[in-house]
Formats: sequence, structure tokens, C-alpha cells
Amino acid sequence: MRILKSMFFKRRDRSALVEKDISGMNFTDAFRFFRNDSEDATFDPSTNKALLQSYKANALVYSCIKLKSQAFQQPPLALQMLDPKTDEWKDDLKSSLREPFISNPFLSESEIKQYISIHLNCTGKSFLWKWKNNMNEVVEVWPLPPHWVQVQTADSIDPSTGKATLISGYIITTDSGKQFTLLEDDVIYTRYIDPMNLWDGFGPLQAAWKNVQTDDKALLRQAEGITSSNVPSVIIKTMKPLNPTQKLDLRTILAQKMGSSVRGNILTVNGADVDVTITEALKGYDWKTINDMDEARICMVFGIPPVVVSAVVGLENSPWSNIKEAQRWFYTSTMLYEWEMVATSVSRDLIPAKQRGTMRYAFDTSNVQAMQDDYTVTLERALKIWNDGLGTRNECRALLGMNDDAEAGEVYKYKMQDVLIQREDTDMSLDDHMSGATGESAGSV
Repeated sequence: MRILKSMFFKRRDRSALVEKDISGMNFTDAFRFFRNDSEDATFDPSTNKALLQSYKANALVYSCIKLKSQAFQQPPLALQMLDPKTDEWKDDLKSSLREPFISNPFLSESEIKQYISIHLNCTGKSFLWKWKNNMNEVVEVWPLPPHWVQVQTADSIDPSTGKATLISGYIITTDSGKQFTLLEDDVIYTRYIDPMNLWDGFGPLQAAWKNVQTDDKALLRQAEGITSSNVPSVIIKTMKPLNPTQKLDLRTILAQKMGSSVRGNILTVNGADVDVTITEALKGYDWKTINDMDEARICMVFGIPPVVVSAVVGLENSPWSNIKEAQRWFYTSTMLYEWEMVATSVSRDLIPAKQRGTMRYAFDTSNVQAMQDDYTVTLERALKIWNDGLGTRNECRALLGMNDDAEAGEVYKYKMQDVLIQREDTDMSLDDHMSGATGESAGSV
């Protein structure tokens, strides 16, 4: 591992913000004013850690994020170069810039992409540590858990240098307490934008946090309701009071009949009549409506149709026949944005500034099955193009994923009544055209 350069940071002023008129500020003062954050935006590692732990503790959250991470890893991350002749982006298989994502000795490209997706959807932030060789070339990337990372913002800025940055570095504190500092150029930082400032991230799980907590509490309360540990589930009314021995015998008999794990507590009262009442804890709560609402909102913020993740609210309201359309919507509406966001960050932080106009990272989605057209629809389109004479046999075969026909592929289909007029023959008379088409003079019989 290369030797990390030490970096010192000044303590930032955490005093409360006051209203200011920034019209008279110079550039540096205005930068500092906009850089300063409120108490709500201060670094809190316990929050990021709690978000990551929630991924492992809530079934629906785990399902949503797992689905997104599995989808995220499907397309390969390709390095592309702009062809100046055709103005098209083409894969560059030779550049050393491809190495960081495929040369990690312990993590595959697929695993690195899963970390990116999980961290983004849990905390809104993803950090990749760039490991460099002696020539300052990036040779590996390593994911950093977001709760380890504290983003350090710049305390000042000098416009005369022509460089402006919001982030000056990152302080890394591992779970074991080890702490070190990384330069701003040492990290690939991707984030969902937090509108409260210019450098922090805000993820889907944070937006759904209250609904996740409600879902957890509802499940816990239902579990408590089943056991009824503090609420009598059976009320027995007797004509005369029962002594402790009689109450114990009664509970034993009911336990044998109903099962000890679900009988709950038994309350006995005496009165004029004999009566048995089975109660229900928090009977007035509409648990299904509460659960459906939480499921729908959690799926909503992750951009996943509930039926795709097999949430009950989705299965009850969407027929299975709609699953393909829902999956396609998820990939084309939700995942495309996430792929583009990560590819843009990687391009910015890995490609040298002078080459960013001609090189880029992009996810190749051409083989993502859920994004491809239905084969029947593609076949109909290919046949339409061929029958109307709009494309060659090879072009139509390419639409269907078939190889070219070397012998008879570069031909069009024409109807017998079609008359082809060459561009250079536009000065010919109609009789000349008809003669060329029939092989006879126009006046011959």
C-alpha cells in the first residue's frame, strides 16, 4: 500500500447560522457562508450505521435493496472512447483505466458494484478508495463503508488559482477506532443529492426511515399481540370467586386445549353469570391498512413497483400478467438513472481532465434482458421492415440477433410491380423508363 500523505484540517465553526446579506461579500466569504451547514447536516456516524443495520433487519428493506444491487451489477462497466470519424462511443479494451474494477485481488467487479448500490440506497453515499502505484496510476478500488467516512469541506478558496472545490478530503474512522486521512483525489464519491447542502448525500432509505420504523413497530406489536404477554386474551367470569388453586387448574386446562404459546394471560372475575370472553390486543387497529401503506411507501422511495419485489400490497393489486411491464419500468426508470449517476462519478474521478471529452465510463445495458423488447414484437418489426423494402436481409437478421448471410444478405425485397428509377436517370423520358423496365420499346407490342 502506498504511503498516505498526512493532511491537517482546521476545526469548523459549528455556531448557529444567522441571516446575512451576501450581496456585499467577496468570493471567499460567500463560499464560506454557503459551505457552512446546520446542526441537522452535521456528521453523525451512528445514523449511517443505523441505516446499514436496518438493511439487515427489515425484510422489505432487504428485499428492495437486494433487488436493486442485483440489477445494478448486471451490465458491465465499460470504458469508451469517442470515435472522431463516426462521432460514436466505442469500447476501449486496451486502456489501463479499465484495471481498477477488475484487478482487486479480493473483490470481483460484481461485488464492488453491489457495495456501491447497497451503500447508495442505504445512506445516499458511496465511497471508493483509489489505490495508486508509484506512477500515481489507479490500480485498484476498494469500497469504504459510509459510516467510516467523514467528508471534510474546504475552509477557504482562492479564485486566483483557477481551482474551486467543496471537498478537501475525507477522515476515515474504522470500527476498530483506527483513523487516517484521504485526500480529495483519493476517493470516488457518488451520492444522491441532499438539498440541504452541496456535498452530502441523502438516500432512499433515509426518506423511508419513518415508514420502516412504523413497519418494524407494527410487526413487533403484532408479535406481542399474539403472545399477549400483558393483555388478557381470555376473560372467564364465574358466579363465585376462585381460589388460587382453582385458577391454576383452570389455566392448566386451557393451556392444554389452546396451546401454551398462544393462550396469553387469563383473567377471572366473579359475577352473577358465568361467561367466557376472548379478547384481542389493540383490536381497533387496522393492521393490514397500516402494513399496506408502509409497504407501498417503502417501495415508492426505492423506485420499485411493489409487485416486482413481491410485496403483499403489490401482489393483491397487480396481476402476475403485469410483472414484465413492471420489471421493464423498474429498469428503464429507476436503474438507468442510478447507472448514469455512478458512471458519471467514476468518469469524473478516474479519467484525466484532458481526456474527459473523448473518454467516459458507461454501463453497457444491451444485454440486460428486462430492458430488451419482447421477441415477438421485434420479429414483427423486422418482418415489417423487410416486407416494406426498408432494410436488407442482413439488417433485419441483426435485429433478431442472427448472423449475417454472406451470400444473399445485402438485398432488399421488392414487389413485382415496383419500378426502380436510378438517380442518374432522372432526365429520361417515361417511355425510356418503361423500355428499360420491360426490355422493349414503349411502342412495341
